[in-house]
Amino acid sequence: MATLHFAWRCGLAALSFVAAAEAATHTSPRPLFAEKFNVTLPVVENLTQIIYYREHAEFTQTAGANIYVDGQFHTSLLPGGYTAFCLKPGPHRLGAYFTQGAIYPGKSTHLYEANLQGGQTYFLRVNEYGVTEPQAIDRIQAEVSLQTIFRQSHMLNRASSIQACAYDRDREQEKRQYSIDIEVLFPPGSSALSEAGREALRDLALTIRQDLNRINQVSVLNQFHDQQGNALPETLLKQRAKAIRNQLINNALPSSLIAISSQLQPDAAHQTCIGECASPQQRIVVYAQ
Repeated sequence: MATLHFAWRCGLAALSFVAAAEAATHTSPRPLFAEKFNVTLPVVENLTQIIYYREHAEFTQTAGANIYVDGQFHTSLLPGGYTAFCLKPGPHRLGAYFTQGAIYPGKSTHLYEANLQGGQTYFLRVNEYGVTEPQAIDRIQAEVSLQTIFRQSHMLNRASSIQACAYDRDREQEKRQYSIDIEVLFPPGSSALSEAGREALRDLALTIRQDLNRINQVSVLNQFHDQQGNALPETLLKQRAKAIRNQLINNALPSSLIAISSQLQPDAAHQTCIGECASPQQRIVVYAQ
């Protein structure tokens, strides 16, 4: 997560004052809260995303925290509420005010500017001690707090700089790891796939296609040693790699995305055994993302 630095600015033009009571004039009251926070999706590079929230705490003020973005009213966060919105990358002014008064001097003399980077998500928490500047929170800490927080929905956004969010589905997907027992794939000393091996690779290809919306890369870590720890002949390794690759291609994995690797990769977030889980010395490992 990108680090957010705020700079205090004085003497800026007055904010566009929109009293929270203004929203109450609508004939059909909007509900205070909508859905519960779920997950944070990464945004595309030409946008930056803000998750602004208030926690439940003993010292929490009961008044709404009026969120202003670039001098314009966005929403009023109640305890246990959050808002999520996107902006164009670059400098923006953000702040929260615990008052409904349109002549509150802090709205025109205490503004905080942050230079927001494209493709980044920033987690901001309202400072319950009445300080306008938001608190930048680490993603892991913020998402733990957000598990009990709901989206604020009772106000109409008036901040014109807010953009519709667009999400990067490629970055959304985590790397996944799969393993297959080498004895299932090949008889000892052979480069010809067994029937069980062909079926296991069919299952692997199907599982990858089901797990990932879009496949960007499939890396197969070949097995370089036999069960006794002896190095396998180079010719046998190449033949086995070709057999595995061809079987995956035959089961609708694009040939341009399949690579045979000799390098271990960091453990993936999701690990799946195709068939029974074998020991590291008796399996091939496939990474997909």
